[in-house]
Amino acid sequence: MVYKEYKPAVLAGIDFAALAAMPALVEDSLSYAEAERLVSIAAWPCALIEDSGATTGFVMPAIPEEFFIPITTVKGVSRATAEFQHLLNHSSVLEARGLTIGDAQRYSLLREVASGLAFLHKHDVCVGDISPKNLLFSLTPHEAVYFIDCDAMRINSVSVLPQVETPGWQAPAGEELATVYTDTYKLGLLALRLLAGDHDTTNPAHIPAGTPDMLRQIITDTLTNQSHQRPLPEAWTYVLGNAIEHAQHNQKIATTAQP
Repeated sequence: MVYKEYKPAVLAGIDFAALAAMPALVEDSLSYAEAERLVSIAAWPCALIEDSGATTGFVMPAIPEEFFIPITTVKGVSRATAEFQHLLNHSSVLEARGLTIGDAQRYSLLREVASGLAFLHKHDVCVGDISPKNLLFSLTPHEAVYFIDCDAMRINSVSVLPQVETPGWQAPAGEELATVYTDTYKLGLLALRLLAGDHDTTNPAHIPAGTPDMLRQIITDTLTNQSHQRPLPEAWTYVLGNAIEHAQHNQKIATTAQP
């Protein structure tokens, strides 16, 4: 566990009832299995810390070891948190950084994001600021994702801190922040940029040609439909399951065809 202490200036803007609802979700609302899943996918506030009766911060799980990776740069190899932003690059950049990832792994990571969002939404939690810096990934021993900065999330329609968005990862103009619909939009944006190897594109035409049709369609629908017509994360998990099978089949054929 690690302790996050708020600075005095931040404390003034915190909704303490919303913050208290976060450990209460683990303690009072979730089953043991659900609570275990929550802390396996998120650095979730598990207990508030007080000093002389005033809340000063909270304790949360430390980031698990599998969400750190060696990154190769001009300065050499260093250990870093496995932020999704590292994957939103052309394959040549990934190779230079010592990262190897195939289509099936990309689809599997996206399915983990969609599954995690569906789980959070079921318990009235919206992530809000989904960006490639506060979402971590792991490829070993299996594909997994990990949400950090959880006190920036919205629980029971209330935010602990004022909602902010990472530049370039904003919800469409005029939409209420941190809802099921904006979370889904950002899932679509993440999918597009992960598959295209591009940090900035918002154009579904940039989806690679070999992407399965159902996945291409759900990304396009998510990014172009009105908010209430976006396919929700549950639909994504089904489509991505098919995409994973498709990629694994193609990989098997390619391996068999090698002399």
